[in-house]
Amino acid sequence: MEELCVRGIRINFWGGAGKPYALVSSPYLNAIIQTRRDQLMAFNDNRGFEFSRAVVEGKVRNQEKLVRYFGKYLKKADLERFDRINAIADSLAAQSKKVKGVMAATVDEKRHVLMGVEGLAGRLYWDAVAEIIGSRTEFLGREHRGATDMVNAALNYGYGILYGNVWGAALNAGLEPFAGFLHVDRPGKPSPASAVSLERLVRG
Repeated sequence: MEELCVRGIRINFWGGAGKPYALVSSPYLNAIIQTRRDQLMAFNDNRGFEFSRAVVEGKVRNQEKLVRYFGKYLKKADLERFDRINAIADSLAAQSKKVKGVMAATVDEKRHVLMGVEGLAGRLYWDAVAEIIGSRTEFLGREHRGATDMVNAALNYGYGILYGNVWGAALNAGLEPFAGFLHVDRPGKPSPASAVSLERLVRG
């Protein structure tokens, strides 16, 4: 364990529900306190807003690209489904452009707008996933807890692994994972880690 910590390799522990419950990492991998000070100060200025907007825009843009990528294989096989998927991708593109046009001095000013776009884009994205999967397996929509179908169970497992990895990467970079910009502070829930892991999953 000491050798792993010296080499910057984190050890993650996951529970039966697919959520990490512990992480072993060296406290000396990034001892530059200025990084965390800048992160906390950025919450009250334009940097926090720019970061939040970039995360939402990147997430929605990557959702659109992923939908188009998988949807293209239906163009010859099922034109009707392809058209529905393409229409959803167009809607996602419109939401991405909407985010680009949002301006603010701090994230507090436009948090509701960014989260509104993120929520709508999420619903559109999972509708597209359901269309892409079709009748090949059961998928009635996204379920986070207590999922019994194979798709949601696999997604939750993958999210759990990403969650732990991104959480550890944030710590190694000298960031405070519990101090978010877009999502309000919630005890016991690392805000940036959740947002970035989601973006990473969508990006693939």
